[in-house]
Amino acid sequence: MHSVATSAATRKTTKSVATVGPGGFIDPEQAALMSQASQVLLSILYKLNASKMKTNDFFRKVDTSGDGRLSAAEFRSGLESLGYKPSNAEFKQVMQVIDADGSGEISPKELD
Repeated sequence: MHSVATSAATRKTTKSVATVGPGGFIDPEQAALMSQASQVLLSILYKLNASKMKTNDFFRKVDTSGDGRLSAAEFRSGLESLGYKPSNAEFKQVMQVIDADGSGEISPKELD
């Protein structure tokens, strides 16, 4: 069981920021996008920590379909239940970082 503060979401964001493009440089647009996503993810992590919830508990709570994956709607609803209401742009950025396989859904492994 991981605490939210050590979740992979933070590690993924850090790893994504370090992605090197052609010529060995980080694309400034990508860096800005990842920086914004990092800020949003940290806000989410703070909300989860404030509610003393672990990522796996959060996942089970918001997986209302019970299929073992979070749809974008389930994830957004879960964030809103924590009092975090991301803009559409913020939510898109977060999904790009967390949804590693690009399926449009979040697996427990991707969130943890």
